[in-house]
Amino acid sequence: MALSPPLLNGSVNGAYGVSKRLSQMPAETSEANAPKGSFTALVKEAAEDAVATIRNADVAMQAGLRGEIGTQKVVEATMSAEATISTITATRDKLVEAYQQILRMPI
Repeated sequence: MALSPPLLNGSVNGAYGVSKRLSQMPAETSEANAPKGSFTALVKEAAEDAVATIRNADVAMQAGLRGEIGTQKVVEATMSAEATISTITATRDKLVEAYQQILRMPI
């Protein structure tokens, strides 16, 4: 099922706004004190990389519309963003599935 451009743009703008607010929030003390190789640090770094990839793709698309960069660069940035979003979605689905399995466990 293909998304219509207005719905897609609204979703992207909403997600971008959320990520922007999250990046401006102060870090919690538990994250600040976490060891460098901890799971929290790994997840935080992965999320920051994903947000950066999406932002770079957005900038490339806008520059492409203005004619500042070539079509190939826009396509590469878009494909990178698409792969990132697919990875994020798959990860979210796995986390939700694991949470639901935990809820179903007998006590």
